[in-house]
Amino acid sequence: MALRFWSLTLLVVAGAATHAQSPTAAPAFEVASVRRNTSGSSRSTARIPDSGQVSIINAPLRMLIMQAYQVNNLSLVVASNHPLLERDLLAAPKFDVQAKLPDDAPPGSQRLMLQTLLTDRFKLRARRETRMTPMYALTLMRKGRLGPDLSPTEQSCAAWRTAIRSSPTLPQPRHRNGTPLCYTGDLPREPGVTVLRDAGPAAEIARQIQGFVDRPLFDETGLTGNVEWTLVFANAPHATHASILTAVEEQLGLKLEPRTAPYEVLVIDAVDWPTPD
Repeated sequence: MALRFWSLTLLVVAGAATHAQSPTAAPAFEVASVRRNTSGSSRSTARIPDSGQVSIINAPLRMLIMQAYQVNNLSLVVASNHPLLERDLLAAPKFDVQAKLPDDAPPGSQRLMLQTLLTDRFKLRARRETRMTPMYALTLMRKGRLGPDLSPTEQSCAAWRTAIRSSPTLPQPRHRNGTPLCYTGDLPREPGVTVLRDAGPAAEIARQIQGFVDRPLFDETGLTGNVEWTLVFANAPHATHASILTAVEEQLGLKLEPRTAPYEVLVIDAVDWPTPD
């Protein structure tokens, strides 16, 4: 069963900072504001720069926690039901966070400052714990054989996306049939259908598929180097395309093999509505 996901645009710039503090003080923003967003929009944006103003708009609390603790939605375990932690992200209450990074802060502690904000404003109490958890392993169906839409390549879409920041006219890598390889939002959209098209390590396939399955997923294909792939599957019951499980097998020559394995989760013991600014 696929999880329901909601549009999230992240403009996160690595290497932000935290205020110089005593050894026992939790890193914190210089000033911060948390407000309820009642716009009704399903779109969220987050900007966390190296310095200056942090701006997170229309984000459910689950998304704030995921950013702060570097976990995905499947890693969150809620000790008791709470409306702030609604699993349906479209239905969950949304919040705007505006915060200022201290001028003299050392780099790399944005998530720690966001953890402090969640503790102070939402009274969040969370702990990490390892549990035996149903998972999927992404494996080869037949050793030494790939599906028709998966093949070895020298190309990396992640490297290309990094390069075009300084060289905007750099040509996009091409699929073996001549079409643009790296997905940039330009694919035709068909209702109820998802298209994943990319190039990179096999672990990136697992990362992209993760958002469409109901349990944690890890790469166990044993594939080395880069591969390029196109995966087309139904994301709604009425769609005519194959399910993601079938599409992975038929198009990529891979399979999602059920496993039970140790998995680190973030247990939410307590949370409350945010305190006023």
